[in-house]
Amino acid sequence: MIERALQAKEEQHKQEIDELLAKQREEINHEHKQQMDARTAVITAQMVAQAVAYEDRFRTLEGYRVVTSKPEVTTKRAL
Repeated sequence: MIERALQAKEEQHKQEIDELLAKQREEINHEHKQQMDARTAVITAQMVAQAVAYEDRFRTLEGYRVVTSKPEVTTKRAL
């Protein structure tokens, strides 16, 4: 009888610990996702700004001409 009561108490304690750990994991995962989303937004904004800067620089160097030439294909080694 006492063993059953102790075993039931132990099972209840184990279940409470498992639930607490699951809740903590969920909170950590949520925080991690928010951090990654924020970092992704920052990196995306930086890439967009860099692409715009490259495009502006390209247009300045080319005098606003669009170049659609294809590079020459050769079998010579690049020096």
